[in-house]
Amino acid sequence: MLTAPKFLHDLLRFDPQSIHANRNILIDDPPQYDGKARSGPALVLDRGSCKHEYYSHLERCNLPRLDESAQQDTCWKVAASCKKCRLYLTLSIDYPESGCKQPCPNQDYSLHHIRHIETNPSGVGYHFGCSNFGCQALVHVVYEAPVLSKEDVLLLSDGQALSRRHEAVLDNTPDREGVRLANPLDVYIRLKRYVSDSLLESNARRSFPARNKRFMEAFGTECDSLLLRLGFEKAEDGDGEHQWKLPSPKPVHDSDPLRLTLERLVLELQYLMDDYCASNAKPNPPRPSYRDAKDIDQAYKALGIDPDRQKTVGDEEIIGIYRSRWSSSGPTGRSDLKVALRTLGNARSSRPMLDAAADTVETYEQALAWLDANESQADDTIIALYGVKVDDSHNDPMTKDLARRAVDIIAKQRKSEMLHSWLATGEMTSSTMSLEDACKHFELEDLDKIDPDTLEAVFLVAPPGTTTDRATATIRKAMADQNAGKPSHSTETWPVGLISHGNTCYLNSLLQYYFTVKPLRELVLNFDKYKYDLAAQGAKNERVGNLHRPEYEIESFQSLTNDLRHLFERMIRDRGPAVRPEADLVCRAFLKPTSPEADTTGAQQDESVDVNMTSAENINTPGTVEESAMISQASSTTLQGDATLTPPATPKGEKEGELLAPPLPPRRPATPSQTSKTNLEKAEEAARQQQDVAEVMEELLTRLRASIKPLGQDSQGEQMDQLRDIFNMRIADTIVAEGEETSTKEDDFTNLMLLPPYEPTNIYSALDRVLDLHPEPNANKPVSVYKTFKSFPPILQISINRILLDRHGKPAKSEHSIKIEEYLYMDRYSEDEAILARRKQCWEWRRRLRGLQAEKDIIQKTKINIDGPSTLDGISDWLSTIPDVDEILKDVGVDPVNVPEGLASNLQQESISQRARLTEIAKEVRELEDDIAKQFSGPEFEKLEYRLHAVFFHRGSTGHGHYWTYIYDIHHNIWRLYNDETVEEFTKINEILNAEGWHQGTPTYAVYVRDDTKEQYVEPLRRDVEELVDEPMPDAAASFSAAPTQTSSVGFEGDWKQEPEGPQPVEINW
Repeated sequence: MLTAPKFLHDLLRFDPQSIHANRNILIDDPPQYDGKARSGPALVLDRGSCKHEYYSHLERCNLPRLDESAQQDTCWKVAASCKKCRLYLTLSIDYPESGCKQPCPNQDYSLHHIRHIETNPSGVGYHFGCSNFGCQALVHVVYEAPVLSKEDVLLLSDGQALSRRHEAVLDNTPDREGVRLANPLDVYIRLKRYVSDSLLESNARRSFPARNKRFMEAFGTECDSLLLRLGFEKAEDGDGEHQWKLPSPKPVHDSDPLRLTLERLVLELQYLMDDYCASNAKPNPPRPSYRDAKDIDQAYKALGIDPDRQKTVGDEEIIGIYRSRWSSSGPTGRSDLKVALRTLGNARSSRPMLDAAADTVETYEQALAWLDANESQADDTIIALYGVKVDDSHNDPMTKDLARRAVDIIAKQRKSEMLHSWLATGEMTSSTMSLEDACKHFELEDLDKIDPDTLEAVFLVAPPGTTTDRATATIRKAMADQNAGKPSHSTETWPVGLISHGNTCYLNSLLQYYFTVKPLRELVLNFDKYKYDLAAQGAKNERVGNLHRPEYEIESFQSLTNDLRHLFERMIRDRGPAVRPEADLVCRAFLKPTSPEADTTGAQQDESVDVNMTSAENINTPGTVEESAMISQASSTTLQGDATLTPPATPKGEKEGELLAPPLPPRRPATPSQTSKTNLEKAEEAARQQQDVAEVMEELLTRLRASIKPLGQDSQGEQMDQLRDIFNMRIADTIVAEGEETSTKEDDFTNLMLLPPYEPTNIYSALDRVLDLHPEPNANKPVSVYKTFKSFPPILQISINRILLDRHGKPAKSEHSIKIEEYLYMDRYSEDEAILARRKQCWEWRRRLRGLQAEKDIIQKTKINIDGPSTLDGISDWLSTIPDVDEILKDVGVDPVNVPEGLASNLQQESISQRARLTEIAKEVRELEDDIAKQFSGPEFEKLEYRLHAVFFHRGSTGHGHYWTYIYDIHHNIWRLYNDETVEEFTKINEILNAEGWHQGTPTYAVYVRDDTKEQYVEPLRRDVEELVDEPMPDAAASFSAAPTQTSSVGFEGDWKQEPEGPQPVEINW
């Protein structure tokens, strides 16, 4: 039952020429939803349905007058036709002979409620009635086919047919002048004129010669049967010449079907004329003046294109030349290039060229549209989209400038501190000063004990400057937040965040995770106890990461461990809420150390900067000048801020008995910011290119292991040590080759690498893809491999690989969800014959499942996105209506459709068979899945219990995006979100275990800890915040007299609180 508005809505959308089985939106009820599933297929229009554009025929309508109410003899009618498909619709409403006692609308029924009564057998008429017994209005809907079928239109307008008619006229009357090739518009106009003349009773001339030149150009003799069907007649005049007589409909007041047909034909021809004009009309191009032609030639020359090539060179090629020249031109040259491209864009009417020449982003909406973003996306997503734009343009300078402008407009509109900071420093952090630094600037200890009026007095007497303004704003905001009662965690009981160095958000996540691994953290904090003594023992005999490490690498890695120790100490003692890892740590984590002998200029460099570090990717080109300046400025600001309050570090002492090198000749030394920015930029570039957390984690762990004493070596010469024992697992590969005995190969791993998911899955299924029997693609011959754990680690690291190759061979990210289990039982992968037998049974079941799924896909998947049985039903139902359609076709003079006897019933029977088979497959699949699920259920398979400890997440594409991590605190039974400088409690556990939406990100790394030893191996929270104490400030004279002549804040080791005794030579230890 439908209301009148809903009925009208469906009526205007319904296309009887394209009805799918069981999907007639006019008469079928929509499927019901019971909370679990729909009761049937969705009630939607079939593909190919016409989106009607109805026009009413007022001369054949009987519309109600204003405020006219229904009576017993009321009969209203609307006649209309669709301009697109030329379908005719007649909608009428009348009332039964018993009359209408209470017609709708009335006080009780504000609308008609219409129900379907019957359908004409031909399928082109539908009858409805109002459910109100006092109204009982009868609604009739009748559809009629167009006068001209698709074949008729093709006959009239086909280009080849018109060419044949033109050639026939020339062949039959070669001496005839003025013969030209007709186009479809000519045909429609001439036929419309003939028909319109026939409808005029006053038209006396009702015939014309069959050899008429214009008639033969348009219709020839091929259209004779069509004209005869439309009422034209062929006859001879008194001289024996063939004549065509116009149709002779009855007068208007008579009910004549021929007149109705001809009137409709006039409408249809007008529709066809309008459609042809809209599709083929072209505006007359302006004729270029001499000056315009000269400017166009100059524009081609400005772009280095020969003007003679202007007819062969394409728009995309011109744009490519423009962009390539842009990158190597100065400001004036760029302006000339833009004028030239705009000139050519106007001359060629090329929208892409005009857009490339304009490249303007002025408003917030334009900025979002240019970045392919929307208002709901977060600031870090905007930065990721910036990277995608720049990367897609291959770092085109013009695109980069425009992208930065778009981000700047968005930052201003949103008043986003993160975006403003990123634009200024390249870091996705707030541009405001930390509260701790603000208090240090004003020499304040505890804000809670200071009166607000006293604070304002302190602000007034402080020396003016940018730093003072930032510190004042930071403290005022902190006080306002405190007064507003915003919840905050105590610094003594909450972890600190890590401020990112631009593109190192996943390094921050990794460092936060390593800090929670108790044995690793304690080893780093007590590094002096575990440090390998290079001076006494020289290079190591043991391999680390399958390589022998030279002394300069070990020395550099030991500096990295020292950097990490200083960071861990700050994470324990600083008041927070966040600290920034030193630039040294970032460089040493991402750059590859080089041999001092390989650097011929190392002795000439300023000792405050590392000169023996290169990118692991051998990157010799730093970032852009603009980015370099920003990073340099940020680093300088950090170093200068520390220098005002922290005594300079004690340089590393010289070896006993070693003579100092003679002084160098005077020269201009390179400043730390000028030189160190190169390494920091290289590190950031390496971080930008290396987005694999597992690879970075493996490399960082290897560098830490290389810096400590070995505990021995295994059979392959690999170093054994405390860090390896935390993560190491031994896995045996069993190789199965047909016709040969199985062989086994064992190896050690610190993380388990999963394959990229190709569909939504769970952690057990993902593990099975790697560990269960599978073909080995890299083998020399066809073999299969399965894996078994020989030993299990205290901390199990699982890398969820997301990178795969698309159909073009380019890296792409798999976004499919992986359900993470909070508890993971690894017994099923252990070395046990009984368990192996169960695994082999599961392999057989899964092989059967894959076969059933393939069979199901063959039955269900079709190109029209409708399952196979429904497709067969639809075809069968359609075929069963062919006899009725044949009757309609017969009425309009079209040959019937020949359908093999029994085809419809055979298709119906096949549909029944397929549905029965699908039911059998579904039942067998359920049984197999239940068997697999029960195969390792029970306490005997839950002894090796691992508890989820941390999950790394990523949102973005293969080359860009953002990382964060979730870490579980076993002592406080809470999850925390570590997102750079922000550390928050996270309560939506399902978003960690079962992340599905894009905004939730995709898990890329999962860490589990043995449940029986978790207290020994993980401790997420360790804080011992230093108390602020008063330190006597030396007077100005003493400060200046004691100042050393050479200080540095980069590359020092030793006690950071020890005062230097005077100028010291600095030894760099990278």
